Amino acid sequence: MDIDAEAINLMAQGKRHLIVHDYYSAVLSLEEACRLFDSKYGVNADECSEAYLKYGCALLELHRQETGALDGLIDPKPQEEEEEDDEEEEEEAEDEDNDENNKVEEKSEIEEAVKTEEDIMESPKQVETESTVDDSKMESTSAEADPNKPSTSTGITDENREEEETEPSNIEVAFEVLTMAKNIFKRQTEHRDDVFLKLSETLQKLGEIFIEWENNNDAIKELEECLEIRKRHLPDDDRLIAETYYHIGLAYSFNSNIDQANLNFQKAVDVIQQRLNRLNKNIVENDNSLKKEELEQEIKELESILPEMKSKIEDCQEQMSTTKLAANDKLEEEKLAEKKKQILAKPISNVSHLVKRKREEPELNGNKKLKNGDSNQNGHNKESIEMQEV
Repeated sequence: MDIDAEAINLMAQGKRHLIVHDYYSAVLSLEEACRLFDSKYGVNADECSEAYLKYGCALLELHRQETGALDGLIDPKPQEEEEEDDEEEEEEAEDEDNDENNKVEEKSEIEEAVKTEEDIMESPKQVETESTVDDSKMESTSAEADPNKPSTSTGITDENREEEETEPSNIEVAFEVLTMAKNIFKRQTEHRDDVFLKLSETLQKLGEIFIEWENNNDAIKELEECLEIRKRHLPDDDRLIAETYYHIGLAYSFNSNIDQANLNFQKAVDVIQQRLNRLNKNIVENDNSLKKEELEQEIKELESILPEMKSKIEDCQEQMSTTKLAANDKLEEEKLAEKKKQILAKPISNVSHLVKRKREEPELNGNKKLKNGDSNQNGHNKESIEMQEV
């Protein structure tokens, strides 16, 4: 089998492992496929692009499986399965041939094992000798180890552990190969139209990695570019568009931009609702029972997604209300602080208006009598004048 055929076969196996969520096996198959393509065409060659993409996806999913991280609610697998039906049929044909070869090999291995077991039963002394040799090897190995260096029961020293710790993680390797795939696809879009959706898938996965790394600004950048491509090349109610809206909403929510998060979550719900309406209509119009079953299955999946997506919107709205109240309280505090600042900054030049005036003392009794006397005298004169006029 030539390199191309072997690499393509490994690619098909890797895709099948991805569909059944066997991410460890997918990583092994796709890693070998990438190695074969690199050896024949060179690193970053056009022929390597899809292998890089699928290898990166497998690494990302394996990372999530190992760490318990969850990806988006919206699963685009039904469409991927439709696109890969032809490849799976070819793969199944090849697997049947491989199964026959494996059966022959297993039969020969069983016969050899039985023969070996009979030989062991006939020569027990030889077994004891081999056991003694193995024990001596174990002792010599432990004796050769440096007693000054700490080691574990498996003989792994701190130096070996440090080397393992410095190895890149699955998500770091995923980011590297997906970035390589993105660069190749962007180069290919200059003269090919059939790679745009693969480019969008690459951008989607890079955006998800940025979200996990809490690099939300770069996540939004990658995902919005992905969204523009998908909106140009896919129907308005495609669930891949809803998936991208959902992750953009996540990035904005982690970035504390609740308004934009709520907007994108709502758009994701609108796309899912639009698709549900179309699927329900197709069920009524379709007479094929098998097709109806597929449509009903997808409707069930989408309906299970909606409640949690709507709860995201409710959380955003509640957070928006809380944020608005907090902002109003902060504004009032700032206004009060500014007023106090202005009062303290104003110079005080005259405080006489703040001094309490002294109360006037009452006049002496003699003066009062004198005034009263004057008053009486004035009254007497007035009466005299009036009498004269009469």
